Amino acid sequence: MERTVVKSSRKGIPSRSAIKQYWLETSMPMFKAYGKSDLRKYNLCFACGFEFSHNLDRAHIVPLMYGGTNDCSNLHLLCGVCHKESEYMDDDNGIEYYEWFFGTGE
Repeated sequence: MERTVVKSSRKGIPSRSAIKQYWLETSMPMFKAYGKSDLRKYNLCFACGFEFSHNLDRAHIVPLMYGGTNDCSNLHLLCGVCHKESEYMDDDNGIEYYEWFFGTGE
């Protein structure tokens, strides 16, 4: 029996742990009021801060169609609700995304 190989549509995107580690090394935990241990220990959505038992989505800050990259610096881990909300932005430089990001959860 021949095995069918399905290629991931996420090929070339860093793992969730690599994205989390990248942002742990920045000031993000402080500017979103998470302790570094909270972000390291729990599966927290970067935007709303809620903890989830399932994997979070790898979400682009600047979409690929606007020249964004698959680098950790252009990816956040978001819950499904926050990811959907962030996709409605017509943002080619990340400004609209970060305005939304910092306003979320208030």
